[in-house]
Amino acid sequence: MSDGQQLWMQAARILNSDEAESRAAEAQRLSEQAVEVFRQHNDTVGLARALATASMACSYSGDLSVGISYGYEALELQQKAGLSVESVMLRDSLARDLRKVGRHQEAKEVLAQAHSQLDGMMGRTAARRMVSKPWWRFWG
Repeated sequence: MSDGQQLWMQAARILNSDEAESRAAEAQRLSEQAVEVFRQHNDTVGLARALATASMACSYSGDLSVGISYGYEALELQQKAGLSVESVMLRDSLARDLRKVGRHQEAKEVLAQAHSQLDGMMGRTAARRMVSKPWWRFWG
C-alpha cells in the first residue's frame, strides 16, 4: 500500500467512526497530505478519493468553502476515472454543504445531477431511494 493510500485510509477511518466530528481536523490534515502524495504520483483515482475525503472532513470541521472546492475537484476527477458510484455519493454530500452556505440553486442542480446519474445506473425507483430527498421541496 502506498503512502497516499495509507494516509487516505486513516482519514477515511476517522470519518467513518463515532469520533468523526471531534477528529475532523486530523482527518482533514491526513486527507490533504494524501492529496499531495497522489498529485505527485499523478494518481487520478487516489487523488479523486483523497479530495472527496478532504471535502467530507471539511464539512465536519465547518470549513465548508474549502470542502466545496475539494468536492468539485474530486467530482471532475471521478468522472474522468469512471467512479460513478463514488461521484453520486459525493454529489449528495456536496449538495448538503452548498445548502448550508446558502447556495440553494446550486445545491438543487448538484442533487439533480446525482438523481440523473443514478437513474441511468439503476433505474428511477431504486435510484431515488439512495440519494437524499430533494430539499428544495421544503425551501419554500
